[in-house]
Amino acid sequence: MRRYTRVVKYRKKHQKLILLIKIIAIWYFSVFFVSMLTSGTQAYFNSQPHSSVSINAADSWWDGSELIFTGKNTQNVKACAPEEISVEIKNIGKDMYDSATFEVYFTTTGKPQNPHGEKVGEGVIEPLNKDEVKDIVYLAEENGFYEFKAYQHKDYEGENVEIWSEKVHVNCNAANEEKDKGDEKEQNEVESAPVNEDSKEEVNKSVEDHQEKEQDEEGSKQEEKQQEEETGKEDEVQSVNEEQDQSEDNVEKENSNADSEKGLENKDSKGDLKGSEKDSSKEENDETADSEE
Repeated sequence: MRRYTRVVKYRKKHQKLILLIKIIAIWYFSVFFVSMLTSGTQAYFNSQPHSSVSINAADSWWDGSELIFTGKNTQNVKACAPEEISVEIKNIGKDMYDSATFEVYFTTTGKPQNPHGEKVGEGVIEPLNKDEVKDIVYLAEENGFYEFKAYQHKDYEGENVEIWSEKVHVNCNAANEEKDKGDEKEQNEVESAPVNEDSKEEVNKSVEDHQEKEQDEEGSKQEEKQQEEETGKEDEVQSVNEEQDQSEDNVEKENSNADSEKGLENKDSKGDLKGSEKDSSKEENDETADSEE
C-alpha cells in the first residue's frame, strides 16, 4: 500500500515531465514513419478512385529537349566557293543530356531537302542548355543551295523528329557583280575627288611607275621573243648544215662506189685485151710454122 502511494505521488509530482517525454517520443516516431514512407518511393494519396503511374527504363528517357532552327528566310551568301556557311540552332526545351546529329544537303537548283538533294556532310551537335543558341558551321565546296537537317533526341515525343534549316545560297555571280560595282565606285570616287598638288604628283608618279613597269615587262617579253627567234634560227642553221654534211657524205660514198665499179670494169677490159693479144700471137705463130713447112 505504501509502495502504491509512492508511485502515485511520483506521477503527480513529475506528470508534466512524463507528458513532455511522451510528446517527444511520438514526434520522433512520426518523423521516422513519414521518412520511411517518402524515401525511396514517391507514394502519394489523392481523392481520385484510380491513379496511373508510368515508369520508363533509364535507357529510354527523353531529356525534354527540343531543337529548332531560328532562321526563316533564305541566306544569300555573296561569295564564291569554297566558303564557310552557318545556321543557328536553339534548344527551346529542357537541358540536353545527350548530343544530337545533323546532316547537310546540296543542290545546284531548287530545294536541297527535295529527293534530288545530295547529302554532302554530317556532324554532331553537343548538348545545349535550355534556351542556348549555337551556330552549326560547314565548309561549302561548290556554288549552289544548301540546307541543314537536325535530329531530335532519339526518344523525342513531339511531332518534328527531323527539322530543316533555312536555305543557304552560295551566290558567286552576285559576289562578282558586287565586286565589279565596288571597283567602279572606287574608281569614280578617285576621279571625282579633289586633288591637291602633292596628291597630283603622287598620282603622276604612280602612273609613271606603272608605265615604266609595263614598258620593262614589254621589253623583257621582246627580249625573250628575240632570244627565242635567234635560238630557232641557230637551230635551223645547224639543221641545214647537218643536212649538207650528210648530203656531202652521201655524194662521197656514191663517188667512191662509182670509182670502185669503174676500176672493176677497167680490170675486166684489160684482162680481155691481154687474152685477145695472146690468141692473136698464138695464131701468128701457128701460121709461121705452117709456112716454114
